[in-house]
Amino acid sequence: MRTPAEVEKAYLAGLIDGEASFCISKHEFSRKGTWLQPCLDICNNNEECLEYIREMYGGTINTVKNRAHHLRFTHPRIIKKMLEDVLPYMIVKKEEAKVMLNFCESRLRRRGTAYTRNEWAWYQALRIFNSS
Repeated sequence: MRTPAEVEKAYLAGLIDGEASFCISKHEFSRKGTWLQPCLDICNNNEECLEYIREMYGGTINTVKNRAHHLRFTHPRIIKKMLEDVLPYMIVKKEEAKVMLNFCESRLRRRGTAYTRNEWAWYQALRIFNSS
């Protein structure tokens, strides 16, 4: 991975504002309990565009029906770094990005511990953002 230039951060912010979704998935396990998984997904028909971003931050590219390409990030550390880089340039989804950033920062500090009320609130907040 390489460090993005400021213009690349601004470009990525525009892509996230227009083509990304933020979610925290809830997984139930009978023995382990509940697990919350953050996910930042950028969708674009141009795989080369997503490959360019993947070179800077990592992530996984999946293709749906040979057309839509999704660059997905699920590790809190990577999502945190990316959002810290692009947040100053974001406009449309800035509030969603702040919620995701708060969740990721909290989980990185509290790794392996029970979820806090704030973490559950951020989970619910992103559900509300995604339902509107």
